[in-house]
Amino acid sequence: MQLGGPTLVSKGPLDVVSDHQNVVVCSATAGARRCSFQGDVLAGALAAFVAWTRIFIQEASTNEEIILPEMNSMLLAGFGGCTVCRTASACAFQVKKRSMLAGDMLEYLGTAVEMMFEVTGGAGGGGASQAMNDMAAVRI
Repeated sequence: MQLGGPTLVSKGPLDVVSDHQNVVVCSATAGARRCSFQGDVLAGALAAFVAWTRIFIQEASTNEEIILPEMNSMLLAGFGGCTVCRTASACAFQVKKRSMLAGDMLEYLGTAVEMMFEVTGGAGGGGASQAMNDMAAVRI
C-alpha cells in the first residue's frame, strides 16, 4: 500500500492537516491551555489513527461492503488524531484548569474516542472499520 506522499499537521488555534493538494481543518473545542509535550500526545494519537487507517484499507481490499473514502486517508487519520487530542485537552482542562499538564490528557483519550465514534469491536479489531467509516462521514 502506498501512502501518496507526506501529510502535514500544523497545531494552532485551529489544527490544519494538509497533503499539499487538500486541506482539512480541525476546529474541535480544545482546552484553554496549551502545555508542553501536548504535541507528543498528538503524535501518539496520530500514530494510532494511521494504524487504524492501514487496517481499514486492508479490510476494504477484501470486503466489498466497505467503501473507501474518496480522499487521502491520511487526511482522515490526521483529522481524527487532532480531534481526539483537542477533545481530551478540553476534558482535562475542565478538571485541572490552569494546572493541566499534557499527561493529564492521557486519562481522557479513551473518552474522546468514545465521544467521536460509536465504539465497536474488541481485541483483534472490528472497531477500526467503524471508526474510519465514521470519520469518512464527518463533514469536513
